[in-house]
Amino acid sequence: MSFFIYLCIFIVILFLYIHVNYQYKKSEDLEIYEMDYVSNDHLQTICNVKQPVLFQHPLFENIQLPNDPAVKSTVDLPVWDTNDYYKTTENASITPVLLSFSATERLFKTDTRTRYYTEKNQGFLEDNSINIHETADPVFRPNFTVKSAYECIHGSAKTSTPLRYHTLDRKFISVTSGKITVKMTPWRSRAFLNPVHDYASYTFYSRLNPWNCQLEYKNDADKIRFLEFEVLPGYTLFIPPYWWYSLKLSSTDTMAIGVEYQTAANLMANSVDIMKHYIQIYNTKRIPVRTLENVITI
Repeated sequence: MSFFIYLCIFIVILFLYIHVNYQYKKSEDLEIYEMDYVSNDHLQTICNVKQPVLFQHPLFENIQLPNDPAVKSTVDLPVWDTNDYYKTTENASITPVLLSFSATERLFKTDTRTRYYTEKNQGFLEDNSINIHETADPVFRPNFTVKSAYECIHGSAKTSTPLRYHTLDRKFISVTSGKITVKMTPWRSRAFLNPVHDYASYTFYSRLNPWNCQLEYKNDADKIRFLEFEVLPGYTLFIPPYWWYSLKLSSTDTMAIGVEYQTAANLMANSVDIMKHYIQIYNTKRIPVRTLENVITI
């Protein structure tokens, strides 16, 4: 009887090992795949190759942000300053500014320095009954998902997000209006990117600006090969784990929807980093209010 118990334990451990170990698999080919969307199962098979994938699917064409002035003045959005990521301060956590939706729109339209954008705003979407999950999950969601997140990506014209990577099981970016230009490079480029691990915000990024490289990083940048391409409305980009990527918004009319999924195996594989994230949050003393100076009058 004990033999069968040990056999069952061995099989369970082997099963977990195979699935957790798969989460660390990386693809290093500098190319992007294009496909026709057939079904969720077909998409998951392609995504398992862990190469960037671009495909067309009109799933978010009817997404509308609030137009009621009363709503715009009462709901808040987190606004990020891309310049914060290029500062040289060690161990500094990057935090957003909370602005009302109406103030955020004014900021994006008047920002001539191409610095500000919003993301990680699932609370804003939920508060305004923008149910991304009802549209996205049947198309994108992998089996055994235990955690998901949704966001709206929007910002000033020509603003770019920092060069960063993620460790999630799935991350999709769907452009609904305007267009985004994307730069991507595989995991091996980390040797020249000096990764910064901001566990407080759970963001892993580089201080190198891939769109306008700083002088101190010029030698490293010359050794990195990037994929650069555009994503148009109606198209979705799958960003594999451990691929570095940066998005540039073409105009203030550009909007994209971000969708993220984590499976049980992915959570287990990232348990150490997740634990560091919560420890960092617990140990970090945050300033309750941060303001934008000389940028916008609210």
